[in-house]
Amino acid sequence: STVVTNLDVVEIRKSNRVLYVLGAVEIQELYLSAVEIQELTAF
Repeated sequence: STVVTNLDVVEIRKSNRVLYVLGAVEIQELYLSAVEIQELTAF
């Protein structure tokens, strides 16, 4: 039915948002570790 389809779309969007947030956090951590490595090599 149409209602189920709409709910499915909402669930997919929710999970996509969670994946996006997790990916952004991982990218931030990678960036921070890259900055730390730069600081280590600066000495």
